[in-house]
Amino acid sequence: MPRRLFVHNVQITESAQGRMHGYRIYQWLLKSAALADIQEIVCEAFIDSSVIPLYERLGFTRGSALKQLRRILHFVRCGQKLKASLNP
Repeated sequence: MPRRLFVHNVQITESAQGRMHGYRIYQWLLKSAALADIQEIVCEAFIDSSVIPLYERLGFTRGSALKQLRRILHFVRCGQKLKASLNP
């Protein structure tokens, strides 16, 4: 079973958005996960969230909306680049 890190929530105040803070947080997270031998990072976002392009730039890919909460997308990044899929 791969070592997994689940990011429940990262919030950047609206006035600070667009200033690379979220990008820097996730860059640090990816580097730290690689050092800790984490093989999978999982996070979720509302289907209309402005964070989705950031996840995609960082190598996460968009899955389908979760069955129970059709407005939530599940993202995963695995392996050497630390891929995204739907949480069943």
